[in-house]
Amino acid sequence: MSPSGWAGLAEAVERTASQMNDQNVANSLYALGALPAAAAELSPSARKELEAAAEREAPNMTSEGRWMGVGSST
Repeated sequence: MSPSGWAGLAEAVERTASQMNDQNVANSLYALGALPAAAAELSPSARKELEAAAEREAPNMTSEGRWMGVGSST
């Protein structure tokens, strides 16, 4: 993917984070962990939005969702 594609993915995460459900948060965290070039494009505000979404949705996550969001990066 081109650099503008990574930036577009990062922008989409920021734009939609406030509406993400638990599965969307887990999928986004997993994708960003697997795609360092996309994660590098996240702005500080995008990181903050995604962190807030993860904190909000963590109680709703299944064990698989928690693994995708946290465990897969360790």
